[in-house]
Amino acid sequence: SEGHFARVLRARDTTDVTPIRADLELESGIAVTGRVVDASTGKPVSGRVIYIIAGDNKNLRDYTTLGSRGIHPSTCTMRSDGTFQISTIPGRGWLCIFASDRKRYVRERMKNHDGGLLQGIPLGQHPQNFHQVRELNVDEKKPQHLVIKLRRGVNRELTVMDPRGTPLKGVALFGRSSLPEQGPMKLLATEKTLLTGLDSKAPRKIALFHKQRQLGLVASVTGSDEPLQIRLKPLTSAAGRVVDAKGKALANKIVVMRLSRRFADYRDLPLETLFKLGSELQQSTRTDANGRFKMPGLLPGLKYSLNVYDGAVNRSPIRVAKDSITIKEGRLTRIGALKSRR
Repeated sequence: SEGHFARVLRARDTTDVTPIRADLELESGIAVTGRVVDASTGKPVSGRVIYIIAGDNKNLRDYTTLGSRGIHPSTCTMRSDGTFQISTIPGRGWLCIFASDRKRYVRERMKNHDGGLLQGIPLGQHPQNFHQVRELNVDEKKPQHLVIKLRRGVNRELTVMDPRGTPLKGVALFGRSSLPEQGPMKLLATEKTLLTGLDSKAPRKIALFHKQRQLGLVASVTGSDEPLQIRLKPLTSAAGRVVDAKGKALANKIVVMRLSRRFADYRDLPLETLFKLGSELQQSTRTDANGRFKMPGLLPGLKYSLNVYDGAVNRSPIRVAKDSITIKEGRLTRIGALKSRR
């Protein structure tokens, strides 16, 4: 119902064909109105708007059906003229906008954003899923009407090659469009593809990986009319040494390196890399008699976490945990000595 917050109600089924009766009370909100337009043409844009309540908004406690008892966003679809009306509560929150044409528009970066999820209700929303995120501070005495302009991006042809310059197909590419691509990971059928929604001013990072050839790269790309050629490079290695609290070498310990799961490490990287490529890039090895290890198969430009185990992975206690290890391009990443917790 327009002007009210959505609510989910579970009703018990009847034992026969008697209709189920359920009464619902919907809480009303403060209407924020606006219009979403194409920044170049001024024409309306179709799509959706999602409202997220900031987790530290003290007014949230005045609404009994929101929060943990009813985690459901306030959403609306833009009308044919680009206008919208959405329900909010007083205080801080965010409006998240995405156009139906996901590939046409640039994704605007949030200022002072640490790369993590938006800490609000509902949980689990990330700015990379939207073309624009606007912070709100709603005052019930001052109605707000917003004009939101989405900037058109630039499309750029990309040709992917191996280190020798031979065209290469079967590559996994992340960051191809301004918003994450939906569905499972797809490999490029040919060496050519189209990068869409690029910003001509601010670069976008893309990640590429070829599993069979063990090649990969993280590259920064800006919008341009000029075709782009990228040569992938061999995956690199990291090395270190595991010691106990007194500095004595720990031999035959299992070392595992995975893509970092800290969202902050993807502030400038496509977040879909983690969810679609994480299992492909996990590597493991054992320490030698001197506690040393060398881990191959790491994609330069990405950040990894490292754990050391006594025995079976995820079944034995972690002796060492290190986060946000940046893998260097073209040379060995030296991690140094890793001291055991016990």
